[in-house]
Amino acid sequence: MGAGRVSAFDDPLSTKYGKVQRVIVTFCGSAVIALADPARPSLSPTNIFAPVSTPAQSIFDLSRLVLMITGAIFVVVFALLAYAVVKFRKRSASDGREPAQVYGSTQVELAWTVSRSSLFWSCSSRRHA
Repeated sequence: MGAGRVSAFDDPLSTKYGKVQRVIVTFCGSAVIALADPARPSLSPTNIFAPVSTPAQSIFDLSRLVLMITGAIFVVVFALLAYAVVKFRKRSASDGREPAQVYGSTQVELAWTVSRSSLFWSCSSRRHA
């Protein structure tokens, strides 16, 4: 190589992106393998994804509803986390000072505590037949 030429191996950016690309490819490949149909039949005669009886079907439908709700919550929380990480990351131009400290509102904290406590007690005090 010539003295003025830079190869892909010498460039620190390509190395960093190469590592990220390898991690992404490894993760996607693992996900495909994990989600692929098995090559051999299951050893168990039961299958939670093919309910046969009426109670099993209602349990399966309920589990899908719970999965969709928790999946939506996960997506929203992850999106908010990603937004906060990008928006409030440390800037290279920052002077290193602490931001102004703002303390919470007693009314908001009390309302949050009371609402969560009442929800907990209402859920735990129900009697199931």
